[in-house]
Amino acid sequence: MTTYRKQGIRSLICVLLLATNLPVANAAQSWTLDNSIRRVLDVAPEFSASQQMIQLREDEQQQANLWPNPEIEIRADESMGLDDGSGGYDVNELRISQPIPFKRLSHQKNQAQASLLASQSKKMQQQLMLEHKTALLYHQLQLEIALYDLSQQRLQVAERFMREQHKNSNQLVRYLTPLEQKRLAILRESARQASTRAEGKLNEAASQFSILLNLQADQQTTPQLASLELMFEKLDLQALKQQLAEHPQLQLKQHQVDAAQAGIEVANASRYKDPTVNLFIEQDRFNNQSETYSGISLSMELPLWNSNRRAQSVARAELINARTEHELQLRELNSQLQQSYMHYAHLLEQQKAYRSQLLTPAKQMFELSRESFAAGEENILGLIDSHNSYFEIHAGYLDILASIAQELAHLRYAAGLSLLGTADMSELQPGVAQ
Repeated sequence: MTTYRKQGIRSLICVLLLATNLPVANAAQSWTLDNSIRRVLDVAPEFSASQQMIQLREDEQQQANLWPNPEIEIRADESMGLDDGSGGYDVNELRISQPIPFKRLSHQKNQAQASLLASQSKKMQQQLMLEHKTALLYHQLQLEIALYDLSQQRLQVAERFMREQHKNSNQLVRYLTPLEQKRLAILRESARQASTRAEGKLNEAASQFSILLNLQADQQTTPQLASLELMFEKLDLQALKQQLAEHPQLQLKQHQVDAAQAGIEVANASRYKDPTVNLFIEQDRFNNQSETYSGISLSMELPLWNSNRRAQSVARAELINARTEHELQLRELNSQLQQSYMHYAHLLEQQKAYRSQLLTPAKQMFELSRESFAAGEENILGLIDSHNSYFEIHAGYLDILASIAQELAHLRYAAGLSLLGTADMSELQPGVAQ
């Protein structure tokens, strides 16, 4: 009965995943945290948009180093026709004008380079955010799977209690009063209700995981994840703080500061129009003869009434905002890093104490209680109490394991550490014997 029920829940999850109508990948493959993250990065539209923005900034960088286009002017009028009496229009002037940007190009190039670096840092930051989101969902699904399996074990034990009281009459079994039988029935129903709740939470977590990874499931498979186990990674807080300047978020803010600083230089160099060199060829009539002559001229703006400082003021304001955001981001990341590190260390210590002082004794007490009850030395209330205590404590331990894994994800995100391209430093400890 339990096997059929377990198959039923797996099929139900698959149907739910199929209902998302995202026909890209098969959920039957085994999903590790690493390949889950890679999958998310492949299908996430925001990550693709970050790459497109980098290409746009590269185009802007190439354009920033180019001179303004020259202008050409051709004039035709009837002055020469009126002069010689022939009439009609004649081309009598050709002018080519070329603006000279002087120092502006170098500042534009610096600004475009800083904007490109900012886009690259933003892409890395987007990757970190997606890694963080994926890790939280992955560990949550691990927890729900583990809790559902635990609820099935709890239900099996409760049903075994009921079956043992209905053995063949030739076998010697402990007599139970109607009140004790009623309490066992309540125990079994409580286990069934707990399994139903675990089933619902598992459905929800599996659906969220499927949507994030853009999975396609068939009717007989469900995402296969690694078992929930203790995640331990030895990290030094001071070393993480020293490397915090390399965090993609801070790198993004720093490049924005650099772009704003270069923007001030661009604004300074762009206060007035670029000087323009004009080359011209004109044709006119002198002494009843057509003459052609050429020349060169220089035109520039005279700053008599308008100093054109508005662009400088805007650029300075942008620089102030960029520096402020950088300082705020540094303070926030320091705070997040400190809190996550302390919370992670606290959870590791809690896990040790919980396992040694609660889970192991609860398991031993439950086993002894079953033996004592079968021998007639323990009453039904003691058996029920030890049964409920053990499974509730075990569920609490699984919750701590998931919290440790998720807090490690928070810590890595705050420190700017990517899971991709680095060696797996996680030290997995064996789980609790079932």
